[in-house]
Amino acid sequence: MHERMPLLWRAGLLMLLCALPMSSLWAQAPAQPQPADITKVLSDVLTLIGVQNTATLQVKPGDKIAFMGDSITQQGGYVRLAASVLNMNYPTLKPVIINVGVSGQHAENMEPRFEKDMRLAEKPAFTFINVGINDVWHRMKAEHDPAVLEAYKVNVAKMVDKGLASGAQVVLLTPTIIGEDAKNESNARLVMYVDAMKQIAAEKKCQLIDRMICF
Repeated sequence: MHERMPLLWRAGLLMLLCALPMSSLWAQAPAQPQPADITKVLSDVLTLIGVQNTATLQVKPGDKIAFMGDSITQQGGYVRLAASVLNMNYPTLKPVIINVGVSGQHAENMEPRFEKDMRLAEKPAFTFINVGINDVWHRMKAEHDPAVLEAYKVNVAKMVDKGLASGAQVVLLTPTIIGEDAKNESNARLVMYVDAMKQIAAEKKCQLIDRMICF
């Protein structure tokens, strides 16, 4: 786990950059107006990491925001950063944060529990799905199996469909790189999973934040 910590900090920093523009683009009635030049810079950052149609991301007071993922989500770094930015800039919003990350899980572990754990019956406004690292990393001792990749696509698509059917805005978070070498075999394989997630986002017309492009 220790060798992944620098990447967790990077992922958290990137999510903070994501959350900062979300605080100006998502939320209604900011506590204090932000300077126009800062807002533009942060909006540009959001665009660079692949988020489109930000006008649809409007947080209302008391909205539930649910996060599905593996250990990176369970540890809560980027989730806390996003919540802190919203709470500091928009103290009247008081969003309800639901973190259901479970260490070591793959897409096939998350999909069966998605509806219950993400509390879809309670109509969360946003569902974030962060999945992919373990689907690759835990299987590196074996050759790449196209059937595993196809199962990943099916399970991610099912989670997206469930989130959309509940009325939530669905945001897919691509996995970050494995280890410090972006060109290693693990990451060459991971790119296929990132591409699969991008394809799902395009087909389902949901939001996607590409966290690999910053490394």
